[in-house]
Amino acid sequence: MGREPPGRLTKNMKLVAQALALTGCCISCSSYFTKRRTLYLLLQMVTVSLYGVQYGLLGAPSGVVNDLVCFAKYLFVFLFLLHGREAPRWGGILFAACSVLLGAFAVRGVVDLVPIVTALLFTYAVWQKNPYVLRGCAIACNAMWIWYNLRAGAYVSAVYSGVELVMTGVTVVRLLRAGRSASRVAPVSGAPDDASDDLPDSYAADTAEEVTRRGVAGGAEAVENVSARDITTPKEPAAVPGRKAPADADGATKKS
Repeated sequence: MGREPPGRLTKNMKLVAQALALTGCCISCSSYFTKRRTLYLLLQMVTVSLYGVQYGLLGAPSGVVNDLVCFAKYLFVFLFLLHGREAPRWGGILFAACSVLLGAFAVRGVVDLVPIVTALLFTYAVWQKNPYVLRGCAIACNAMWIWYNLRAGAYVSAVYSGVELVMTGVTVVRLLRAGRSASRVAPVSGAPDDASDDLPDSYAADTAEEVTRRGVAGGAEAVENVSARDITTPKEPAAVPGRKAPADADGATKKS
């Protein structure tokens, strides 16, 4: 039997890459419906593994490096959870540094800077507490991943990144509407007039699903850069300005 012509072999590899990406997208979507953080992380590890092979077949080494770092990051958090502990927050900085140092060896053009820039940008996004900044960074990261995936020929991943960008935009609109609704509520007696501009803490406590739709997906995905904070169960919502805060066991009103 003769060998496949080089052109046909390349075409077959590209088709396999798209199939792997589609499988990864489906697994990533299914991970959003699980309530177990360990299972979520396992599914995400499978996802980034498939994405990594995809970028390898497409000849995009910077994407491969990015997904290797993401896999290590998910595994890092997973091992801590297995021992009943939360992963330390310095882990996010550690893996962002790895993305920069290892990614530098895979840079062949401007587009290869996307994994590095998105790693740094989203590490900052999940550390700060402003939900609008978080979503703004997510939109920027998704936009860059759409460009990267189109240049790499990862068309399925580009579509998935586009869907996540739209979902993040919808979340921003919901936050804005919630903020306006909260601002219409009369402030608590004795509270400063600008208190109604503050959003409840629950809006800043992002679940893995919200943050991943955030999306640093498209090869990272999401998430891209999921830290312990990303997958922490949201805390009890704080009191909305103008409404009574929940009372504790002694009947005293809790401070928001």
